[in-house]
Amino acid sequence: MDRTQDLADLQDELAGRNTGKQRRFIPRDQDDAELKAKRAEDEKFQTRMTLAQAEEHLRKIREEASRDEFDRRVYMTRDGQHAFYENGVELSEDEKSNVQWKPGAPSWEDYQEADKNWRAAAGPQKSASHEIMDDKPFPALPSLQAAFRTAGNEKTADAVPALKLDFD
Repeated sequence: MDRTQDLADLQDELAGRNTGKQRRFIPRDQDDAELKAKRAEDEKFQTRMTLAQAEEHLRKIREEASRDEFDRRVYMTRDGQHAFYENGVELSEDEKSNVQWKPGAPSWEDYQEADKNWRAAAGPQKSASHEIMDDKPFPALPSLQAAFRTAGNEKTADAVPALKLDFD
């Protein structure tokens, strides 16, 4: 065997590639522990890269979105029949007509796909910066209404659902 083949075999063993040949350079027990650690590290790195790419794509879509008169991001469906805020609430016809739609702005479907990819990449440990876009119902709505009613401000308590949209 020549040195070129030795070098190729060594590189294969170091990289953990199974070539079907007997290992000659790295003992199997040492290789297994190091290989598992290397694979775990590579997997973590790949997960971080996937998450970073998904976050960047979602950030770009959000940045390019059209905005309504209150500066909330809005998305039109590709067929132009419906429009939605990021939290999934559909705009009324009046609200749709008041939006200055950007040419080439991302569609509702584009946003949903990017959000789905981000959520898949993020898994259970979502970043706090994205939590405001969660599809959960506004968590403080009942407690806000109760607090206003307790304070004797019935009119403000009834306006809380409308106020909630300003935060979406």
